[in-house]
Amino acid sequence: MRLFIAAQIPQGIRDGLAALMTGLKKEIPGLRWVRPEGMHLTLRFLGDVAESDLARLGGEVRRNLAGSAGPFDVRVEGLGLFPEKGRARVLWVDLVEPTGALVVLHSMVERAVVGAALPGVKKEDRPFRPHLTLARFGDGRPPSGLAPAVAARQQRGWGQFTVSSVCVFQSLLKPGGAEYRRLEEYRL
Repeated sequence: MRLFIAAQIPQGIRDGLAALMTGLKKEIPGLRWVRPEGMHLTLRFLGDVAESDLARLGGEVRRNLAGSAGPFDVRVEGLGLFPEKGRARVLWVDLVEPTGALVVLHSMVERAVVGAALPGVKKEDRPFRPHLTLARFGDGRPPSGLAPAVAARQQRGWGQFTVSSVCVFQSLLKPGGAEYRRLEEYRL
């Protein structure tokens, strides 16, 4: 099973970001846009995990979240780009949580994953950058209109939402794009 751990995004935020993407599609040609209904705040991508390891993972997540401070709010604001080897490849919207609760939650999830000792899943070494992916683009040069569209929306906000749980999702790769099925939910 291809798994990841994430926080769900409320419908109102997804609707606002869908409207943003509709406008951006006119300005920036050539991007592969995500489906708004699939948007989530990824805390940890796991990859392929045996179904028999799911209970052990769930136990570790539950144990590690037991000390959480509870739900917290996250603001959705500004656009950015993730470079890969010097070239931007992902267009994203930033998630801001100034108290540090989101970074702590990510650390708790990472400890749970490491504690579960899942075969083939290694400790994550990349720094955590909370975001919601809007679009991806290929190996070529960045599409025309990308830089001005991002710059024009740097100070823009799309609301806030409360993170009150994390979920283990299964990613099902389909010809029309990935579909996500929630397997487990753990309250903060």
